[in-house]
Amino acid sequence: MVQYGKTDWKEKNYNSGNKINYKEKFLKLSNGKNIVRFLTDPYKYMVHKIKFTGDPNQYGRNIRCSLEDCPLCDGDYPRAKPKYIVPLVVRKTGEFKYLDMGPQIYDKIHGIVENMDDFDNPTEYEINITRNPNGGASNFYDVFPGKKKAMSAEDIMMSEEIDYEELESLVKPPASEEVMESYSKIENWIKKNGIKQAETVTNSEEDDTESTSESSVVEEDDFSFKVNKIGK
Repeated sequence: MVQYGKTDWKEKNYNSGNKINYKEKFLKLSNGKNIVRFLTDPYKYMVHKIKFTGDPNQYGRNIRCSLEDCPLCDGDYPRAKPKYIVPLVVRKTGEFKYLDMGPQIYDKIHGIVENMDDFDNPTEYEINITRNPNGGASNFYDVFPGKKKAMSAEDIMMSEEIDYEELESLVKPPASEEVMESYSKIENWIKKNGIKQAETVTNSEEDDTESTSESSVVEEDDFSFKVNKIGK
């Protein structure tokens, strides 16, 4: 099973040094319909969701797993779970974005690939990802395939300009020592800023049981997503 990097929609889910501008590059899913066109297969990485004492974010914070010699894998912490990044075109705006998604969206696409006759590669279809805050844990997100449709000239142009080095850097596991650095940074931030300020922090990578966007913009004070520098 792929632990990180490029994967596909058929894998069963078992539970330069440039700074990435998340507000510009990552898609924040809106309530209702989000029509997109995937440009590649998804890129996988692993995270531990940790709940910190005194943190008003009841869903916990995501800390990237180092896969090898990970201190959170060896300790008494929740096991690592997969998340995925995929480049796409947002039909509403015509923009190129990355979607950072958890198992709920991935598994629903996987189910379509597995169970719909003649549906093999999601990159050949328009995809509607719906976000319903009142849908409950299992239906907060849903996925509906559109008709098979050839890519437009603009789609092809965007796909040819994908920075695969950047994609790989986004899912590359951190070093084991960086995992505990991230853990300590979150813990110290919560202690220093207190509950009042901590309540203003948006966790961008909630799991599928939560009522916040699974792929929202990563804020400066959100420590749930650790970026690896390109080439590191």
